[in-house]
Amino acid sequence: MSNIETAKSNAAPAALYMTIANHWSYVGIGWQSGLESCAQSLCDSMAMADYEPSVKTCVNMDAGAFELLAEHYPEVIARFRRYVQAGKVEVVGGSYGQPMGSMNSGESNLRQMTYGQQAVQLSLGVPIDTFLEEEEFSHPQIPQLAKLAGYQFASQAQCDTWGQHGNPPRTDSVFQWKGIDGTVIPATDLRYDKANLILENEYLRLRVDPVGGGVVSLVDKRSGLECIQASQPFPTLHGENDHSGAGGFDSRKTEVAIVWLEEGPVRATVSCSLALPGVRMETRISLAAGAAHADVAVRLIADDHPGGGGIYPTPRVANQVCEVVISKGAVEVC
Repeated sequence: MSNIETAKSNAAPAALYMTIANHWSYVGIGWQSGLESCAQSLCDSMAMADYEPSVKTCVNMDAGAFELLAEHYPEVIARFRRYVQAGKVEVVGGSYGQPMGSMNSGESNLRQMTYGQQAVQLSLGVPIDTFLEEEEFSHPQIPQLAKLAGYQFASQAQCDTWGQHGNPPRTDSVFQWKGIDGTVIPATDLRYDKANLILENEYLRLRVDPVGGGVVSLVDKRSGLECIQASQPFPTLHGENDHSGAGGFDSRKTEVAIVWLEEGPVRATVSCSLALPGVRMETRISLAAGAAHADVAVRLIADDHPGGGGIYPTPRVANQVCEVVISKGAVEVC
């Protein structure tokens, strides 16, 4: 665990950052793999933070695990403390034992938060600013309890993990979460529907076609304007492959393999892969909280490329008809 080299201190500032949320625990499941699994989780987060241009990493772990790590893996905690204090890694969540908070009493949850904050501060020397738990921990008193426990921000990402718990549908992804006593705390909430392949934030609502994997609907919620014709999803690819001799292909009539690569709370990304004669096509569609555009990246891989495979983005298209052949692009609000 100590062999991971840290980034050079004189590295140029990164222009692009990726944020990864690393969830693990000792009380919940890590005990089966031993405390070493928690130490390895922290080392993995630090290794990702050393990537260039840069990967910002959030760690969601029960605070009790940090107490045990400080006792049994002090060298890991000492190194992790430096990363946290340098802003390369952020600890989020902070409950002491990662409970299903929606099933507990208010007093129990307040103890989870306050004891968790205390344990993290003693172990790492910094408070936790963001209440973001992977386990279901949502009820109307959370803004009040989180503020009292010292948090500055909160997330409702856990609602999409375990269920809505009575939360009404919302059209905004960044909002002020107001408790029943009037306490307000900033929160984020990027919405997505896996079953219906829908991604939504405060600006856009888009739907992905399970056949072909293109964006079949893109609505600007401010104007109500539909930017995509249902008969012409974006992107699609059809024509003939003149390298394989396999004949014509049409992505609009091809079943796709769907994989969710990112599931919020800041960004959601769905990957749609399909196999056409002589070529494989992957489309990645992303929507971020607060963004007025959806990113679409397309990769075409030739199965029979003369050089033995690789990226091949320009198959010959019959009659020069092709909705889009791109290596990367973006769907902007109309």
